[in-house]
Amino acid sequence: MNVFSEEDHKDIQGLVLFGYAHAKSAKYLLLEFTDVPKSKQWLSTIAEEITRKSKVFDKKREVFNIAFTYQGFQALGLPQKVLSQFDHEFIEGIDTPHRNRVLGDLGKNAPENWHWGGKHNASVHAVLCVFGKGDAELAENEQARKKELAEANIKVIHEMDAISLPDNKEHFGFRDGISEPVLEGTVKHKTNSNTDNVVKLGEFVLGFENEYNEVNSSPLVLPSEDEQDILPYRESYKDFGRNGSYMVFRQLKQNVQEFWKYMDEQSEGNEEMVKLATKMVGRWPSGAPLTKHPDADPYDNGQTTNDDSFGYRTSDADGHKCPIGSHLRRSNPRDALADTSNAQESTMLVNRHRILRRGRAYGQPSSETMLPEELKNNSPKEETGLHFICFNGNLATQFEFVQHTWLNRATFAGLYNCPDPLLGVLEPHPTMDPNIDNTFTVEGCPVSKRYKDIPQFVETVGGEYFFMPSIRAIKYLASLE
Repeated sequence: MNVFSEEDHKDIQGLVLFGYAHAKSAKYLLLEFTDVPKSKQWLSTIAEEITRKSKVFDKKREVFNIAFTYQGFQALGLPQKVLSQFDHEFIEGIDTPHRNRVLGDLGKNAPENWHWGGKHNASVHAVLCVFGKGDAELAENEQARKKELAEANIKVIHEMDAISLPDNKEHFGFRDGISEPVLEGTVKHKTNSNTDNVVKLGEFVLGFENEYNEVNSSPLVLPSEDEQDILPYRESYKDFGRNGSYMVFRQLKQNVQEFWKYMDEQSEGNEEMVKLATKMVGRWPSGAPLTKHPDADPYDNGQTTNDDSFGYRTSDADGHKCPIGSHLRRSNPRDALADTSNAQESTMLVNRHRILRRGRAYGQPSSETMLPEELKNNSPKEETGLHFICFNGNLATQFEFVQHTWLNRATFAGLYNCPDPLLGVLEPHPTMDPNIDNTFTVEGCPVSKRYKDIPQFVETVGGEYFFMPSIRAIKYLASLE
């Protein structure tokens, strides 16, 4: 049941297993199914064309994937007894009063201010993720997909462009996409030397064992309800969720100029400015980790690195190199989780909360060089940010846990009044002094330094919870009468 077979390999949509690094251009189309019979016919037509991971990946072919919201599955006629078996976070959706507090979607981040998603905008049924090697290939792929959508009377309610920035950087100017888990049983696992970073497949894909040595719950149907025998078996049932994954999609606006101006105001000179920003991020702009290079960026000559082989407990337990409250350290505490004194146990616990990121930048940067001094002085010509996408086997224990417990929590690892300096939001509390704002602590010996009144450098401007089903599940959807 839990063996990762070649059949499973071909059944999982490609975006779950890898990020299409060769496809530099992307576009996300938010869809509404207005004609259900034609929508199902379209799904039946594209099912075999959807990109998935195969032994030999043809990098020239059209690349696209699709994920659905709970409302999208409802619209397509998935029976209520199947719908009710999805995780309740997915059923409720990303915009509820409780979830707004958990995720920090308050104030500027509140859903009523979003460009799309949530209860204040048009209902989203699905997202079609379209990719191309370059702009020309993307345009051709997009045109073909839109033609099919129009013929199926599927409404495109919102479009979002995505780009790849130089050297895989994000808009603040730091190399991104480095700290990704390696999935057990995949080709990358066989060539990976860092065993601490290997995470069981079930943490991200339904139908397989997770880090608890359990298989996550999954929507099941009776064999009699799968007359065409499309879905795989799970004991005496058919498994609609197997080889699928919960997908979080959030549009995060980055206030780049404000970010670098704050660093400049707190520093004396460009060198100190970059070092403070690096303290908040946890890596130098090149991607070099602070815990291994605390004094200077070893690649400040324009080179970059994907170095992710390090821990904190032995070399930097007190955060004197990489601050305990830095974004890197909070989003993945590795072997130094404060809840345990054992490095191996810490790694095990952290790996139960990992997420698999597949996001991309949007908006043209204000500087082609991505140098801090230019990002600070050049005003952006358009909104810039990140289309944050991640995959989870369980929304509550992975994405929501990381966002609430590690990023937003002001008392993370013994800190005080210090949410994540990049993505954290200080949750209002009746006992809190209304004059208190976000702070960031740089640990030192004998004295630590606190930076106060940190602006909100990143704002949430859109979001939804999706489920990216397997190819067989899509075929089953299309077969429903």
